[in-house]
Amino acid sequence: MAGKRLLFVVNDPQSFLLFRLALALEAQKVGFEVSIATGPGVGAERIIRHGLPHYPLPMTSAGTRPLKDLQTLLAIGRLFRQLRPDLVHLVTTKPVIYGGLMARLTRVPAMVSAIAGLGFLFTRERRSLTRWLVERLYPLALHHPNSTVIVQNESDRAVLDGLGALPGGEAVLMPGSGVSLDEFVATPMPAGHPIVVLPGRMTSDKGVGEFVEAARQLQRRGVEARFVLVGDHKSENPSAIPQRTLERWVNEGVVEWWGHQPDMPSVMQQSTLVVLPSYREGMSKALLEGLATGRPIVTTHAPGCRETVEDGWNGLIVKPGDVDALALAIEALLNDPARCALMGQRGREKAEAEFDIQRVVDRHMGVYQALVAQDAA
Repeated sequence: MAGKRLLFVVNDPQSFLLFRLALALEAQKVGFEVSIATGPGVGAERIIRHGLPHYPLPMTSAGTRPLKDLQTLLAIGRLFRQLRPDLVHLVTTKPVIYGGLMARLTRVPAMVSAIAGLGFLFTRERRSLTRWLVERLYPLALHHPNSTVIVQNESDRAVLDGLGALPGGEAVLMPGSGVSLDEFVATPMPAGHPIVVLPGRMTSDKGVGEFVEAARQLQRRGVEARFVLVGDHKSENPSAIPQRTLERWVNEGVVEWWGHQPDMPSVMQQSTLVVLPSYREGMSKALLEGLATGRPIVTTHAPGCRETVEDGWNGLIVKPGDVDALALAIEALLNDPARCALMGQRGREKAEAEFDIQRVVDRHMGVYQALVAQDAA
């Protein structure tokens, strides 16, 4: 792939570093000239320190603002004309839609569209005007003549196929962005009071409110454990939990809120249970990290969550929104340390068999090479 130009377009620098850095570095290693374009945020300097040119875009990661989104669309088009990439890798909704439209308009030779979960819009039963618009833009954005759509779960693939958005009705199913089995190592269960961790953004669609109510129930029943929220707060996200609500929960003593933690291996090692009562994911990286660390999982039957757990084998699955069932599942595992340890061991085995990041990276390199070869044919 010597001399071929690859451009990633991602909503913000932190998301790129967490989910796509390994891909970019491997692409560099095999000969691509790799560049990164993101919206504003912390982390751009780290991208540059990795030897990857970074181009800022006027892009917000959430919400719909017509004038701002028009600026984003035009800025992506200008960048494509400036850099003339041979291949673009677009990640998350706005980059996929706006980047896909501009890749077709500017005749970018090849395109990868990574659907990292269909997101907040698709967790609601009632269709909003924004969702109606997104459902019509996806087919226009994804039908590039030399492209591959990557999804992280079968449910998202079926939704996109139903919209007529998949070229030829096909998509590549990837197990999320994988997990580094060297960085997240299996460790024994920690001593002391159990720590039950919810890792994720502080949004309602992650089931944060349900987690807090389950913690409240368990505390009333005399369960001795620490309930910890780990993740940042972005007020621009439509489903963000208000910061004053988070602070009130902390002041009440129901939960602790550790905020964004750069050392997630340490967080996972301190945990006894990893809990994510989410309504929809692509493929939860936090749950993969919990599996790799050897922790049992409590999650929901939602897309992107259920794929990580074999119910009763390496964790427990509950219905999204069911606080009582969530509390009972957490309590059942806290009351049975031997079962927790066994489930954690099985979770590590599942991570090794299905979610190794190197396997995910290698499959992406195969996708890149096939698209570049098709363009050359």
